[in-house]
Amino acid sequence: MTLNLKRESESPVTIRIEPNPKNAVDKIKKFIEAYNNYIEYSSELVFVERAKNPTPGAKQTVRTGLFVGDSTIIRLENTVKTVVNSAYPSRADNPIKVITQLGVSTGAINSEWETIKSGKLILDEEKFITVVQENPEGVKEFFGSDTDGDTRIDNGMAFKLQQALKPYTMAGKNIIQTKIDYEDNAIKSNEERISRHQEHLIKYEDKLRKKFAAMEKAISGSKAQSNWLKQYMNSDKEEK
Repeated sequence: MTLNLKRESESPVTIRIEPNPKNAVDKIKKFIEAYNNYIEYSSELVFVERAKNPTPGAKQTVRTGLFVGDSTIIRLENTVKTVVNSAYPSRADNPIKVITQLGVSTGAINSEWETIKSGKLILDEEKFITVVQENPEGVKEFFGSDTDGDTRIDNGMAFKLQQALKPYTMAGKNIIQTKIDYEDNAIKSNEERISRHQEHLIKYEDKLRKKFAAMEKAISGSKAQSNWLKQYMNSDKEEK
C-alpha cells in the first residue's frame, strides 16, 4: 500500500488496514470449480458401472468409460487428490497445514457417502473469509512457503500441485504427449497387421477357389466317366 500525504490534518486521522477477502474468495472458487470439473471428467473416462443384481452367467458390467483401466489417467487423478489433501509445513505463528482448515472439504460432517466418495471440493465461504481475515500469513504459507530460508518458494499445496502437473503439461514430450504417441503407434501397428491379414485372406480365398474349381472339374469328370460306364454296360447287356 502507498500513502500520498498532501498536508497535515487539523485533527487526528486513524487509518485501518484490513485484508480484502473478495479476491481470495474469487480465486479459491475458480480453483474449486476447475478441480471439480477435472475430477468429474477424469472419473467419466475410467468409470465402470456394474449391474446391481446380476444373474449368474450374465454380464457383470453395464457401462464403462472410454479409457477404463488406463493407468496414466488413474495415476494422475490419484496424484492430484493426494497433493490437494496432504498436510504441508508452515512457519506461520498460526499454521494452516491442511485445506480443511480453510473451509474447503469433500463434504461437511455427516454428509452423504456419495457426496464424499465423489471427491469433489465444497467451500464453506464464511469460514474461508474468517480465516483469510484473521490469519492471512497462515493462508499464504499453506499455498506456498519457503522452508529453507532462501526466499524461494519450495513447498505448499499450490507449489506441490504445480510440480505434480508439470510432467503432464510441460511443452514437448510430456507424459500425455508420450501416451498419445504410443497409442498412435499402436493404432498404426494394428492397422498394418489388419492389412497383412486381409492380404492373406484374399490369397487364401483365391487358393480355396482354385481348389474348389479343380474339385468340381474332377467330380464332373468322374460323373462323365460313370455315365459312360453305365451306357457301356447297358449296351453290352443288350448285345448278349
